[in-house]
Amino acid sequence: MPVSYVYFFQGTQTKNIKIGTTTASVLVRLNCISSSDILQCIGVLKYGDEKKIQEKFHHLWLHGEWFLSGKELLDYIACLPRHEVTGVYQSGRGPWDRRSGNKGKPSPYKGKKHARR
Repeated sequence: MPVSYVYFFQGTQTKNIKIGTTTASVLVRLNCISSSDILQCIGVLKYGDEKKIQEKFHHLWLHGEWFLSGKELLDYIACLPRHEVTGVYQSGRGPWDRRSGNKGKPSPYKGKKHARR
């Protein structure tokens, strides 16, 4: 049976949270989602039950897999183990930034001109 992950991605502007599941890399899934907002991975649960989690927070449901970032949901995510997927959400590091892929760090290339080859 392949490893599955329930992920929690949050928009940096809207603060809405996407609760989904993937059997691929969580980072690959993060980069595949089309959104006008910058998305960050704020939590991951290995072998979690996406449907049960979504049902638990049905009162915060917006549409599809998107939920309001209510205190109850944020508290649930904060209690998840931080070591489930190495490199996605490690203690002492910020969540991954979808645009830069630099774990929340600013891009070293921002504002620099690159020579064309």
